[in-house]
Amino acid sequence: MYTIYVDGSLLYSPNLADEGYAVLDPKVRLTLNSANSFECKVPISNPRYSHIAKLKSVVKVYDGTTRIFRGRVIDDKRDFYNHTKLTVQGELAYLNDSILRPYSYSGSVSGYFSMLVDQHNAQVDAVKQFRVGNITVIDANDYIVRENSEAVATWKEMKSKLLDLLGGYIMPRYEVENGQEVEYLDYLADSGGQNGQPIIFAENLLDLEQFIDASEVCTVLVPYGKADGETNARLDIKSANNGCDYIESAAGISLFGRVVGTEVWDDVTIADNLLAKATALLADKILMAVQLKLKAVDLSRIGANASAIRIGEYNRVVSPPHGIDAWYQCSGITLRLDKIAGSEFSFGATGTTLTQYQAASAASSEIAAISARNASAAANATANALNIAISEMGEEYSTRAQYNALSVRVAALEAHKYAYGTVTTSEAVLAGSYADITVTFDAAFAASPCVILQPNTENAELVVTASSTTGFTARVKNLGAVDATITYTWLALV
Repeated sequence: MYTIYVDGSLLYSPNLADEGYAVLDPKVRLTLNSANSFECKVPISNPRYSHIAKLKSVVKVYDGTTRIFRGRVIDDKRDFYNHTKLTVQGELAYLNDSILRPYSYSGSVSGYFSMLVDQHNAQVDAVKQFRVGNITVIDANDYIVRENSEAVATWKEMKSKLLDLLGGYIMPRYEVENGQEVEYLDYLADSGGQNGQPIIFAENLLDLEQFIDASEVCTVLVPYGKADGETNARLDIKSANNGCDYIESAAGISLFGRVVGTEVWDDVTIADNLLAKATALLADKILMAVQLKLKAVDLSRIGANASAIRIGEYNRVVSPPHGIDAWYQCSGITLRLDKIAGSEFSFGATGTTLTQYQAASAASSEIAAISARNASAAANATANALNIAISEMGEEYSTRAQYNALSVRVAALEAHKYAYGTVTTSEAVLAGSYADITVTFDAAFAASPCVILQPNTENAELVVTASSTTGFTARVKNLGAVDATITYTWLALV
C-alpha cells in the first residue's frame, strides 16, 4: 500500500480516505541519472490542503515502510474544482541549488566525487544535504584531472565531468539510523543486480513498444584523449590499434550501417587505456540504442510472491511474438499509485547481444504467425469478454496486435478463476462523504481473491474493506463538490 507524506504529516492513505486523506491521479516517475518526479491533485477536503509551501515543503512517498520518493514542491496550481495540482521535483534536483566556483582537481574518482558533495553541502540547508555513500566507479589510471574556470551548478558538473566521461550512476538512497532517515549519495558502476520478477508475455506483460533511439546509435567511433601541452594535438589510438585512429562494430554496421561518432576523454594520456574506453563505449552505444517501453502488472502489488520491479535493476523480458528473451535494465518507471495495471516501465537493452537481437528480429514474424494459428476460437471468445472487462477498467487495447496478445493471456488466466462486474451505489453519495457497497460473487472462489477496483469518474476514491471467497465490501468516497451516484468496475482474480 502506498502512502504520501508532506513535511512529515500524512497526505494520502487508502485506509483513511473516509477521513479526507485522499488525492487524485498520483503518479511517481523514477529515472536513472536525473531527478525523479511526483504529481497529484489534492482535493480541498484533504486536511493538508492549505499546508503545502512551494519550494519548501518536502514530499515523501512510501511503498509500505520503504520510501520510494523524496522531493520538493515546485508548482501548486489550482484547477476549476479548487483541486491543487502538485508538481514535485526529486531530491537530485537539490544539486542544482549549489555551485562550484572555479577550481582545479587531480586525484582519485572517489576524492573528486567527495569534493563535489562537500562543496554542495556547505551551501545548502540540512534537508538538501547528502552524506557521501558508496563509490564503485574507478578510472583505469586511478587518477583523473578535472577543472573549470567558471562557476557552474553542482549537478551540471557531476553530469559533464563524471557521468559523461566515466559513466556509472549517481543514485540517492537513505538509511534509517537511530530512528531517523539519513540521506546518502552513491556513485555506482552498476545500478543494481538481477530482479527476481520476469516480465512474461501472456502473464504480466500487457503491452510492449520496441524502438531504436537513433540519437544514440554509433557504429564507428573515433576517440581522442588529453591534448598535448605544446602542440595541442590530442592523443589518439593509432599506436595501440595498428595505425588506425578509429574502431568499428561489424555487428552494429550490419544492423544500422556506418554511423561515425567521436568522443573525447580529457583525462586519458595512454593510448591503450583510450582504446579500452572507446571499445566499451561503442558497445554501450549500440546496445542502449534498443529500447523497450512496457505496460505490465507488477505482481508484487497484488500479493504474489515476487520481487517488486525496481529502477536500475535487470529484469528478464520474455515475449516470443516479439522475438524477445533477454535481460534488460529498468531505466524508467511511471507508477500509478491508485491503479495496479496503470504503471509503465522503460527498459534499455544492456544484457543481450546484437547477434541475439538480430536473430530474434528475423524470427519474430514466424513466431507471431505460429502463435496466431494456435489461438483457438474458444480462447478468442473468452479474450473478447476479458477485453471488455479490462477496457471498462481504463486499459485500452486499440490494435490487433494488442488484442492478439490479450487472447493468448487467456490461457494463463483460465488456470485461475476470475469474475468481474459493474456496480452503482443505490443512492447518491453525499459530497465529501462515503458509502459501503457489498458485492456477492455468482459462484464462490476456492480461495479469497485479489479484488481490483476502478471508479468510472475521477471524483471517487475506492478501497476494499473486507473480502472472502463469496464476495467483498468496498468503501466509496465521493470527492466531488455535489451529491452523486458512483459507478465502478471490479475484477476479482485468484
